[in-house]
Amino acid sequence: MFKKAAGREPSHIQSRLSLGVCFLRLRRPERAKEQFEAALALDRQYAPSYYSLASYYAAVGDADSAVKQLQKAISLYPKIKEWVKEDPDFEPIRGNPNLQKLAGF
Repeated sequence: MFKKAAGREPSHIQSRLSLGVCFLRLRRPERAKEQFEAALALDRQYAPSYYSLASYYAAVGDADSAVKQLQKAISLYPKIKEWVKEDPDFEPIRGNPNLQKLAGF
């Protein structure tokens, strides 16, 4: 469904992000990254795109890149800091001191 929506309306950011999340759940992280980057290219001021890209980096264990993307997301929308505390997508890097400091664990 999301794949069809993203193909029909490639400039729809939320379709790209939703498709990326589906790819993450299917353990196809590189496909997820493609969708998250496509969403980000559409609007560099849309915080959820940075957040989603951070979730990709967390999934592949790249804590430094995840934190970098989260910093961008939080600078645009500070409430994202609360999302990180609850989101299981960040579990693989939850022990990272930079993530803990950023999210205020």
